[in-house]
Amino acid sequence: MPAINVAKTDTFELQRQKINTIGQQIFSVTEGGSDLTTGNLKLGDGTLAAPSLAFASDNTLGVYKPSTSLFGLAVSNKRIINFGLTTTSYSTFDYIKTSINNSNTTILNAGSNYDPGTFPLISLTGGVGAGVLATVTVAEYVGTLTPGTGYNSGTFNSIGLVGSATGSGASIEFTVEDVQVKLLILVVDIQTDNTLVFL
Repeated sequence: MPAINVAKTDTFELQRQKINTIGQQIFSVTEGGSDLTTGNLKLGDGTLAAPSLAFASDNTLGVYKPSTSLFGLAVSNKRIINFGLTTTSYSTFDYIKTSINNSNTTILNAGSNYDPGTFPLISLTGGVGAGVLATVTVAEYVGTLTPGTGYNSGTFNSIGLVGSATGSGASIEFTVEDVQVKLLILVVDIQTDNTLVFL
């Protein structure tokens, strides 16, 4: 692009024309036939060592055209992948699944004091993915308790359960109420045949 100099001695009209010409040249890039004013960006073919679209901080990372109808990615003078009618990879692919398999889901902290029921649309966090929703079912305790004897009255917390269940870590809270006893005293006066009852 030829240099255009805008001088202080130019008239305002001449300065305006020169500035417009500079603007047209900026938006009509000829290196690869691009026309930025219409949104068309045409790159040169580039090479493996100097990709046609690269980065200022890493000019060996980018895209280039290895041959006709082939689009290539390069890193540090090495072919990574070529896209065309067929795709060829020159590097190992790491496939990352974008869905969660229920059998691979583990509850790390079960928590406590949840009401039994089914709770849909629970957001999960962690990992590199996003947007996963889960349906969580809190199972109700089902079983029978065998009553015992000889307990002192009071409330007992975090009592572990044992039995034939396959789970572990379950605990309950229960209260043993005081037994209220009423004493009946019956007094009979033989001489007067009077009966006195004391409760």
